[in-house]
Amino acid sequence: RRVVDRSIQLRAPRPAAVQVLGVFAKSYFASAGFKKGYRQAYKENRPRGSGLPSLNPKGPAEDSLEKARGKAADAYRLEKDPREQLERRLQAFLDATADVDYAATTHANGSIKVFDDAHYEAKPVEWKMCYRAGRETGESLRAFARGWLDELKPRKAP
Repeated sequence: RRVVDRSIQLRAPRPAAVQVLGVFAKSYFASAGFKKGYRQAYKENRPRGSGLPSLNPKGPAEDSLEKARGKAADAYRLEKDPREQLERRLQAFLDATADVDYAATTHANGSIKVFDDAHYEAKPVEWKMCYRAGRETGESLRAFARGWLDELKPRKAP
């Protein structure tokens, strides 16, 4: 039985943790287990039916609203190729977190904190997560995502 000194906390700096978790994510993405699981998930969730668009009897205004909502959910739609899916999700993350204001202020509203600027309250969850993680960690996440996205994109012939 080993004795552990609880007064010493070994915590990796957050950017280093981002890199370690990123390496794990890359290796899992390349694994046979992931590929098998992804194929199964795609099979269970792929679109079914004739593929023909349905008409909305309630009118074009509601159709427009649904299309706008669909664009946000588009990044979550499963592609047959997991590489295309990963590219889409990485790009969606980069787009959502492109303008994180790490200096934004918050205030307590009951037991939760909300942004002083209502515009920030409407931001996607990825934006808020980067804000909460802080500039150093958020920018490390973005750099990792950009690097992985560059690795996934096909190389152009010279």
